[in-house]
Amino acid sequence: MPKSPMTFIPDSAIQQINSLGGPALPTGVSSQTLKVIMENMAASEAALSSCRVALAMAGRRRA
Repeated sequence: MPKSPMTFIPDSAIQQINSLGGPALPTGVSSQTLKVIMENMAASEAALSSCRVALAMAGRRRA
């Protein structure tokens, strides 16, 4: 089964994304690799976000 060619996102597009702030994305990687990196970043922030919500709810119940 032939593999599809790896597609790359232009460095200029990555630099525009990086200019928005947040953790810098690497340039020169395939779109599949970039997708995995972005999913991992989102997953790492999601756990922290849900923890903040739980702490806020617990703080309100004590008051």
